[in-house]
Amino acid sequence: MKPLRRPVVFRYAVLALLWLALPCQGAQRPWVTVGKSDILWNFTYVFTLSLQVPYGQTNIDDIKAGLVPVRFSLQWLPPAMPQEKVAAYFHDSLKKHFADAADFQRNQAGIKRLLAALPATRKHDLWHIAYDPDAGTLIFVGGRKVHHLVGASLNRALLNNWLNDNPVTTAQLLNRLIRHQSRRGSAD
Repeated sequence: MKPLRRPVVFRYAVLALLWLALPCQGAQRPWVTVGKSDILWNFTYVFTLSLQVPYGQTNIDDIKAGLVPVRFSLQWLPPAMPQEKVAAYFHDSLKKHFADAADFQRNQAGIKRLLAALPATRKHDLWHIAYDPDAGTLIFVGGRKVHHLVGASLNRALLNNWLNDNPVTTAQLLNRLIRHQSRRGSAD
């Protein structure tokens, strides 16, 4: 009599469960929300943006330069926004933050893949964007990964769109760290 062999699918299912049970990089240290800001585009507030950094990270310059992992949460505000308008927002935002027009042209293929992956939104839809300087940017919509953004200049443009574009937005997103540093500076 032959010994029973488990199906290959069962093996992969067990491996997948083990992989999910292992602690991931972000689980080693908790994440802290350091600020929120409403983002305005074409005279309309499109979403509320929240910034999270790893616990213990207080260097604002490293965060703004993209040297440490950060997470963004986007809670969409319009009642409905078609995919074309979502893509137009990201296209306009990215175009402004490349070093030059040639850099923007070199990244057209990555931009087109990103814009095609973004879905339409409804009010209170929640997106998570996780940036890691070594791995790139992961975009999650409704808990499902929709795109992995790779490329240094493309990731830098997305990060600069929210952290270095508008001083008011930057101050609101980094509010908790700015207060922490001002308290620490007055104590010295």
